[in-house]
Amino acid sequence: MSRKVSSVNLGRISYSDCLSIQRTLQDKIIKGDHDSCGHILFLEHDPVITVGKFGREQNLVASREILSERGIELFETERGGDFTYHGPGQLVCYPILNLKKLGIGVKKYVNKLEEVIINTLSELGMNGERKDNYPGVWAGDSKIAFIGIYVKKHVTMHGFSLNINRQSDNFSHIIPCGISDLQITSVSEILKKQAEWQDIIDVVIEKFEDVFDIELDENKEFT
Repeated sequence: MSRKVSSVNLGRISYSDCLSIQRTLQDKIIKGDHDSCGHILFLEHDPVITVGKFGREQNLVASREILSERGIELFETERGGDFTYHGPGQLVCYPILNLKKLGIGVKKYVNKLEEVIINTLSELGMNGERKDNYPGVWAGDSKIAFIGIYVKKHVTMHGFSLNINRQSDNFSHIIPCGISDLQITSVSEILKKQAEWQDIIDVVIEKFEDVFDIELDENKEFT
């Protein structure tokens, strides 16, 4: 069986536009319109706060009026998890994958996403680690990557975000992941230099292939 997956770099895109793309791709895979195992989307969002299905209103610190004044959208989503922030300087990765074809369950899938992030950070010269009961990846006591997924009929949506440049100010509008006093860090803060965006995507692609045992084909558009 083919374990090919297409990867597409969407560049900077609004949350609503990307959500529409994800849902379309997920539905096509569910209907059997693709022979491959799916797609992986790389992108950077316009400023947005999203809340997952386990989100609690008290974890939104800023009012909706303040968010609007600062150009930050607010979206409720079907993914797991609580509140998080996405915006410029953050690499977002949305795998739309057929877990049944890949032969893995949801728990193992999340574990593998964390492994991709940890291996990417290691390649960049940083230590990443897991924390029990908290999906995502930490660098020391600070969180650097966030995971929230949605699975429908064995096909995934949403995924993870990795802070490339400083993001801590943007996270001040929420209690991220519902964790009080959570410290936020980024690749550039740890390395003390500006990170090269495409170089990091290239490393993530390599680690995806290794961890998931897939072959990624980079495309300009969807097929």
